[in-house]
Amino acid sequence: MESIENIGRTSPVEMTLDASAKTSFRETAKWAKFLSIVGMVSTVLIIIFAVVALVSSSLMNTMYPSLSRFGGGMNIFIGLLYFIIAAIYIYPIVKLYQFSNLSKDALASEDSGLLSQALLAQKSMFKFMGIVTIVVISIYVLLFVFGIFGFIFMDMLQ
Repeated sequence: MESIENIGRTSPVEMTLDASAKTSFRETAKWAKFLSIVGMVSTVLIIIFAVVALVSSSLMNTMYPSLSRFGGGMNIFIGLLYFIIAAIYIYPIVKLYQFSNLSKDALASEDSGLLSQALLAQKSMFKFMGIVTIVVISIYVLLFVFGIFGFIFMDMLQ
């Protein structure tokens, strides 16, 4: 029995890329490499900011113990939040970098296996970013709903 994907096709055909597609793919790979390198540098900066926040919190608590009750824990929270953001950001950046390198290698060697690996890395990056986007939008919706209920509750108390 013929699968749904092959309905209307006479036989499975190997896909080839014309010169225009190869040029577009090569340019996409270059931009992907640029963006992945910028992303790596940004991730390192985020980690540095996280360390600075944690160290400054520790120094603040040591130098001014009386001020620690006014937000000494906030720097710890910010530092840990930066580490979490950096950890989340690393995966799509690595996948984007893999996509750019595999794409460049696939075009140079005209290897469809490498091209498939490149597209798989790109798919993984987009899937991850889509899931993260859904999670962030869900958090925003929850915060909005809790905010509305908070205002209603505050109004009822007055």
